[in-house]
Amino acid sequence: MELKTVPLRRIAALALATVTAGTLIATPAAASTAEAGTKSLHFRKGLTLTVPKSWKAYNLGHDQVQIVTGSCTRTGYDESGCDSFWVMGPKQIQIGNELLAPYTPDEAFYTSTGVVSCPFDKNSSFGGSFELAGKGLRQIGPGHKAHYRNWKTQCDSGKVKRFYQREWYLPKSQILILDQWNTPGLPTILRNATWN
Repeated sequence: MELKTVPLRRIAALALATVTAGTLIATPAAASTAEAGTKSLHFRKGLTLTVPKSWKAYNLGHDQVQIVTGSCTRTGYDESGCDSFWVMGPKQIQIGNELLAPYTPDEAFYTSTGVVSCPFDKNSSFGGSFELAGKGLRQIGPGHKAHYRNWKTQCDSGKVKRFYQREWYLPKSQILILDQWNTPGLPTILRNATWN
């Protein structure tokens, strides 16, 4: 998918239409945030994340928003080389298992029945083999605890490249946050989230 920035007026119109339909959307806050250099992104069920102004949110439809935190030429779950994390809603959670069954924290999020491109190397394949490296409950703003999983996995193109896929799942809110880039500061951003 080509990388495009959506004008704020268009995002606001999409947000109104999308919230009415109950799907996932991220929009920059209209008012400035208290901290210089940050902005607020709003998601379903009132989840608000305060992130650096340089980060960009792309609504890719089907309840998936990709928050680009660094360099990126193409957005999309199956695209390589895009420093980012994902905020996903019910439509993605319903197909988040490798066999396109509903996601549960008992297995890593992997919406493919085959091999996809490695998140950070388009010349490597990512086959969906995961080993649980950590789990627990994590605070996502006041009054909301997420099922946290840290999965060890790898890409392989003759030379193995290991990485971790972090997941924060809020079953009542039907929100899944997925990070394959070990995004600096993300756990703190999630802990300081607000709910409106």
